[in-house]
Amino acid sequence: MRILLVNEGNVERAGVCLFMYQWLHILTRYFADNEITVYFRAGIKDEPLKKAFEDDGIRIIAGGHPIEGTSADQANRNAIKSDLKKILKEEVDIVHINSAVIGFTSIVLNEAKKANVPIRICHAHGKFDESKAGKLIHDMLRIFIRREATLYAGCSKSAGEYMFGKKGIKSGKWRFVPNAIDTGYFRFDGEKRAIRRQEIGIGSKDLLLGAVGYLEEVKNHSFLIDVVGSLKKRNIQTKLVIIGTGSLINELSQKIHAMELEHNIILYGKADNVAEWLSAMDIFLMPSLSEGLPLSAVEAQASGLPCLLSDHISDEVDISPYISHLPIDQGVDVWVEKIKEIYNSEKNTENRFFAANMVYTAGFDWSALKAEIIRLYGLSFSETKKS
Repeated sequence: MRILLVNEGNVERAGVCLFMYQWLHILTRYFADNEITVYFRAGIKDEPLKKAFEDDGIRIIAGGHPIEGTSADQANRNAIKSDLKKILKEEVDIVHINSAVIGFTSIVLNEAKKANVPIRICHAHGKFDESKAGKLIHDMLRIFIRREATLYAGCSKSAGEYMFGKKGIKSGKWRFVPNAIDTGYFRFDGEKRAIRRQEIGIGSKDLLLGAVGYLEEVKNHSFLIDVVGSLKKRNIQTKLVIIGTGSLINELSQKIHAMELEHNIILYGKADNVAEWLSAMDIFLMPSLSEGLPLSAVEAQASGLPCLLSDHISDEVDISPYISHLPIDQGVDVWVEKIKEIYNSEKNTENRFFAANMVYTAGFDWSALKAEIIRLYGLSFSETKKS
């Protein structure tokens, strides 16, 4: 069977790309005799990850096209369509698009339909705040998407409603596919905790806040800078480490400098050892303006971290009892008070080791993806010889 997966972004160790890697690693491990191609609209930011895909027998094609402006830029649309037509000449059996970008999604489904692909899966991975004008255009495209997709999938109910509407997720087309992780990899590690904390010069008893994600507006890292500034004014000694890269790095750096927080906030950049940094943290923060079911919040819970998430993030991500949803439109005080409460509570990192078991039991381990592949693709189980 020929299977094409599609994503609007880059090959990089983040979000949807990592989900796709895990999904395909399971697919190639347990379901033999499939020819798999993955088309990324943008480029290759992580060559080792590209090699990991290819080591599983997966062909990677990167379009090299800008991520922004799919709907507004005719040249961009035409280039994407040209790429897809070339791939779809190979009589693809399944097209599985993993995206929250509505304009791009509609292009992919249109080309798949014209190529007579029998199974066309639209897999929603999030939602975006929309302007009135943008929502009008997107509502029109969503009608097309719901008609052209033969199956709907989503990492959360909110992501599904954003793409398919309330009727869509109540229809027979809908499949809930949780964002899954390798829970064993993210299990708390006390030794790695000490190493990473030593790297940034923070003591064993000091409070380390952490965030993981793109440095983009939707992640709302600027809010976290204000939180740390307020903590400093209250003489609460803490550091914040932000793992990730993005277009706002200069803007955030300037704000940190202007607020004289260079010794309190570390823009660490890209890290291939995110699990070690989660072990190093004491509290995980995610004040996002909008999310579906964020993979990084699942990873943080597997590491046993107390998690403070914005109230714009679906509670479908709530696995651990140590998770709170806080408002982001009422200033930083409620966040500061919650951090103080955790800071003053008794800390026992030994208990964090068992949190991964809880995430596994809740069905968020990537071993559960085998059943989802069967449900979506209709494949027969056939274990390969790969380790």
